[in-house]
Order: sequence, then C-alpha cells, then structure tokens
Amino acid sequence: MISNINFVVGFKSFDIEPHGYLINGTDIDPSLKGMCVIGIMPNPDKIGDTGYTMFLLGDTFLRSFYSVYDFEDKSVKLAVNINAQSYVSITDRKN
Repeated sequence: MISNINFVVGFKSFDIEPHGYLINGTDIDPSLKGMCVIGIMPNPDKIGDTGYTMFLLGDTFLRSFYSVYDFEDKSVKLAVNINAQSYVSITDRKN
C-alpha cells in the first residue's frame, strides 16, 4: 500500500493521497507501461547551511490546487482544487 505524503510549507501542512502525487508511467515514457512514478523531484542543492533538501513539487503538486501568485506582496496562495477535495487537505500548523 502506498502512503500519503505530507509537506510543510511555512505554517501550512499539505496532506496528499497517492492519487495526488503519482503519474501514470506511460505519460512519461511508453516503456513504463503498468508503472506509476512519483512526480516530485529532489533538488541536489541544500537550502543554505541548514542541510535540508529542497524538492521540486511542480505541476504534479499544483494540479491539486488553485494557485494565486501575488507579485506585489511577493507571496503564493493555495487553495484545494474542487476536484481534489477527496484526496488533498491543507491544515494550519503552530510553530
């Protein structure tokens, strides 16, 4: 059984079931027939001196959300896409 993935960004926690982060293998390469691929890539660079790995979430992550990019406020706002409500949730976290 494949588990949910949970990401923490700032003070928000994103819980995503496999349907929200897996890609049909043949969508990437016909030779991957019958396989699924995790659509999240680690970036080889670390975040500053923290030692933490940065991950590229990309469209596999964003397809589950409605996203607003506020250039004046220099922020990104996310809300769960109405079609993803059965397999994605966002919760507030305390520091």
